Amino acid sequence: MNPYDFVPLGRPSPRKQPPGHDRLARTGGVIRARLKTLGPFLIAEQDYAVGQGAIRPVKQGAIIPGSSLKGMLRAVAEMVAGGCISASSSLYSHGRYQYRHAKEPTGFAPCDDIDELCITCRMFGALPQGSAWKGLVAPGEGRLCEPDRASIVGPYHIIVGQPKPDHHAFYVERTNNSTDKTIRGRKAYYHHPDQITESTPARKASFGARQTIQVRAVDRGHVYQLSVHHQGLDEAEYALLLYAMFLEPGLAHKLGWGKPHGLGSVAIEPLSVEQTDLLARYRGSARATERCEGAAAAEYIAQLTQGMRDDHSERMAALRRLLAFPGAQSERWSYPSNRWFQDNPAASLEEFNDRHG
Repeated sequence: MNPYDFVPLGRPSPRKQPPGHDRLARTGGVIRARLKTLGPFLIAEQDYAVGQGAIRPVKQGAIIPGSSLKGMLRAVAEMVAGGCISASSSLYSHGRYQYRHAKEPTGFAPCDDIDELCITCRMFGALPQGSAWKGLVAPGEGRLCEPDRASIVGPYHIIVGQPKPDHHAFYVERTNNSTDKTIRGRKAYYHHPDQITESTPARKASFGARQTIQVRAVDRGHVYQLSVHHQGLDEAEYALLLYAMFLEPGLAHKLGWGKPHGLGSVAIEPLSVEQTDLLARYRGSARATERCEGAAAAEYIAQLTQGMRDDHSERMAALRRLLAFPGAQSERWSYPSNRWFQDNPAASLEEFNDRHG
């Protein structure tokens, strides 16, 4: 079975002006959480060298960079709330739609005006037309709890490469039985940490780039503590942040390298939630901050995210199917081989899964 599928775009997020960092926000707070690895997990050292031994986890698995956590949260938020397609060079180049196999989806072009940002650009930041917007959400580093050193497993041989949307049989679909075609949505990966798949030993592609690398990963069962600070979120943005962090029962995140191979399954649970009325604190109120912990925090989060949990749209149904943990069952997870693509150039993703699921 193919290790990925797509979450439909759904409705695009309305665009509006962010609140600005030059004025006092009305609210802010910090969310503290615990992240547990559900299978092998890897975020690599930045100075790794391909071909010089197995690539290892950053700081030997002692930390998870805040930037990696921010990217994971943003990806989920974009899927749930219809954020712009901000980071896909295969669809947009310098703000212009360039994908020739399907019509441009309405309302999803990258934000190009700092005064007109989609919900995820307002929350997580944007660089429209040379301007810069910092965003309203700031995840900190995840830090390994006991033991002091992470258990490292592997090596695994995994493929590193870019998406191949030019194989449009997988990436586009017809609409209303017409000749019009639309992109299928945003790519996401199934969980299968008990079935780690490996590529063949490292080799060079026809264009000379190495396709397969050797990596080691943090083992399952490790726990990290992390915190996410936020300031100036409105009610919808705050609820979206909580959902992007904690999802809902039966779902888990994918984070880091090797997602197609089964790496990167992690679960996040709340430790505490603090919400501060910044105007009240500025005026000296002793009750400016409200805090809840443990089960009370989980109940608070469930209440604020109930609207998303009750959303049974096609977009949310696909998200739940892909992020379900334990995930879909397959005897063999793998990408199609080059020979399969040559023999079946027009076969859809569903046809491949029907034959190889």
